[in-house]
Amino acid sequence: MKKFVALAVASLGLAVGCTSQPEPDVSASASASASPSLVPSVSSSPSVEPSPSPKPSPSPTSTLSPEQEAAVETVLEYFRLKNEIRKDPSRDFQPLADITTGQIQRELVEEVELFGTQGFKQVGDVTYEVQEVGAQSASGLPVQVCSDSSGSDVVNDATGESVLTEDRAHFVRFNLTVLQENNTLKVASGQIEEVSSCDG
Repeated sequence: MKKFVALAVASLGLAVGCTSQPEPDVSASASASASPSLVPSVSSSPSVEPSPSPKPSPSPTSTLSPEQEAAVETVLEYFRLKNEIRKDPSRDFQPLADITTGQIQRELVEEVELFGTQGFKQVGDVTYEVQEVGAQSASGLPVQVCSDSSGSDVVNDATGESVLTEDRAHFVRFNLTVLQENNTLKVASGQIEEVSSCDG
């Protein structure tokens, strides 16, 4: 299993590993919570209402450029959709595929397949806070997000028993890169690391 997948699953408590990356150089804070959901399926369940897209909290002192704001919205939508699929295996994976590319997309597919083959399902909410947004460069725009999974669990859908370890990391920092591909902003790559909290 690839490093990002293992760590992404670790952020839910299934496995653990750390990979750090230099933190993005920048400013402006935003926060959002996403109602979790994860395991794939190629058709949406008509009976399930999509939760509203998480948005950054308005900040009167925000210095984010329009490009940075768009990158933040893309990242928060990525986490919202990823959580919806984790919570509801019948949801359509395509919307998430549409806003990812490269490393993230390949490894996300592996993570989703893992949940599907093992019969895992997320319960409870994972929250996400955008902590920093970097400057645009040739390689994309960096967005740093901290997740808090202390209010969620991953269970075996057949038995309802938790499949997470007791010593799992509850707080994980995502250092992501957002780039434009075919006139669409997409989450393309990232590194994650365990942190003690999302404060500071």
